[in-house]
Amino acid sequence: MEAILHYRHAALAAGVNNSRGARHVKAFVDDIKSSGRLNEATAPLRIIGPDPAGLLAVAPLGLRMMLKGKVPVLPFLHHSVDNVEEIKQIFDLIEERKR
Repeated sequence: MEAILHYRHAALAAGVNNSRGARHVKAFVDDIKSSGRLNEATAPLRIIGPDPAGLLAVAPLGLRMMLKGKVPVLPFLHHSVDNVEEIKQIFDLIEERKR
């Protein structure tokens, strides 16, 4: 797993950012940074993009997650965690250390 993360980081640093894997990482990081949790309702749209066949392929998974209460029926019902400001500060510190 550590090797996979190393190569993924290297690929992103090299500018490989339009693959499904790169979009998955970006969607995950953007969600955690903004609300402290993954927005499962909008992630497939940002990861797969405007690919009807791809979205249809993951629709059964989305429906099962919705029926189990893991995804809000309406994506705008996604709530932030209570300490989201602390999470944003962590991301800011990481960005500072990269410079």
